[in-house]
Amino acid sequence: MRFLLADEAPTLRTAVLEPPDTMTLTCGRCEVTWRGRPAAPCWSCGAEGRRPTGTVLVAE
Repeated sequence: MRFLLADEAPTLRTAVLEPPDTMTLTCGRCEVTWRGRPAAPCWSCGAEGRRPTGTVLVAE
């Protein structure tokens, strides 16, 4: 059996590609947060998703 050291171990790097209009959304009813398109329904209760108020985006 051979063990690989950290610098020998293969790394699996994958990029997650999201549509350009994807943003962080929150639900005002059940307070969950997720990433999705504007006004996407909440995955938990179905309410309209909204961008959190008071959020300053540096980079998304």
